[in-house]
Amino acid sequence: QDPELEDACVQSLLEGNMLRLQILHAMHGLYGKDIERALALKEIPSSFQWIPVIASAYNHAFNSGNKRAGLWGLTRAQADKENIARSIYVDERMLPHVSTRAAIDILDRLQRRFPMNPERVLVGFFKGMPFASRWSGKPGYDQALDEWLSFYRVVARFMVNLDSPEFEAQWGEVLTEWESIACPGEFNRAGLKAVLNMTEDVQKQLLPWWTHETMPCDTFDEFQPFVPKNWSETWNNNLENLANWDENPDLEPPVPHTTTESKKQVASPSRSLPCTEHEVKKGDTLYNISKRFPGTTPEQIAATNGIDTVIKIGQTLCIPRAE
Repeated sequence: QDPELEDACVQSLLEGNMLRLQILHAMHGLYGKDIERALALKEIPSSFQWIPVIASAYNHAFNSGNKRAGLWGLTRAQADKENIARSIYVDERMLPHVSTRAAIDILDRLQRRFPMNPERVLVGFFKGMPFASRWSGKPGYDQALDEWLSFYRVVARFMVNLDSPEFEAQWGEVLTEWESIACPGEFNRAGLKAVLNMTEDVQKQLLPWWTHETMPCDTFDEFQPFVPKNWSETWNNNLENLANWDENPDLEPPVPHTTTESKKQVASPSRSLPCTEHEVKKGDTLYNISKRFPGTTPEQIAATNGIDTVIKIGQTLCIPRAE
């Protein structure tokens, strides 16, 4: 143990009124009980439940490129050994229950290889069994490992002793409001961003197992995706727009349907250009709004109104008039 290193870890968790620690504790409410039960079934010490804190900060969509991914930060080699499905379209390491099942199997094997030696089991999980076998068990053998173990000890100590409300019930309430979404036909990431204002970061959090640019319906339907209610409503209200979306900007826009938008001419908030006022309604996106006003684009409407990615129901937008 290195007291100075552990003290630095403590300070990083206490910084900003313990914000990092509070976030980790809240995320533990989402995954903690399931992990504890899975460990108990295999008679693995509960102290290993904190591995996801270090591996991914409880981020099921974690992906370090070609190295580790998912809640438990599993490597590709670990995934292959555990028969976790990976293809051009999907990587099931991003599914929390799949990642947890595989991680428990790995810890079980390591525990049988290193009985009564939990620290070496921990090292084996992250560095592999051969490394754990030759590890000296003393600081200095591997600097990165020393830092990792120090942080793990500190996190485990704080997570166990932190006096904070449990979040499991709150997560249960939130997740009951998630709803299924239908496949509109083969779609892609650019279409989700253009039609739904769904950024790639949001896509990765809500559909973490999807790793390709496109998604066919047979693969999509296998996973039966559920997303938060606000996203499910926007998604399912725009199935036709998603199905018809095309990156080709030269395509003629569809004839706009009759709307009840106000035709009052107002000045653009960001430019001195005349524009038409439109009140955002349920299911609206920049994409389908632009289709109601031929000659405009989602990007143009966003720039005119100073919008980054999100529009809100009841918000008034200024739609530039085509020249």
